[in-house]
Amino acid sequence: MKQMQTKKVLNLRTEQGSKLIFNLNENALTGITVNKFIELRKLSTADSYQYYNKVKLKYIGLLGMLAINHKINQEV
Repeated sequence: MKQMQTKKVLNLRTEQGSKLIFNLNENALTGITVNKFIELRKLSTADSYQYYNKVKLKYIGLLGMLAINHKINQEV
């Protein structure tokens, strides 16, 4: 049986940690059109709950992939 590996703590104060988060944001924003940004901006003023849910959905999959090897703390 394969032993579980210990996850590394993701330190945002290091260059490597900052680069991981930068790449995560870049990947999340890839493919978003100007119209989508306009829609999200309107939604942020009209319905902040739905806005935050849509934004979280953009990041949740990418954070899940990052969490395979790192502990994701509240700071992230």
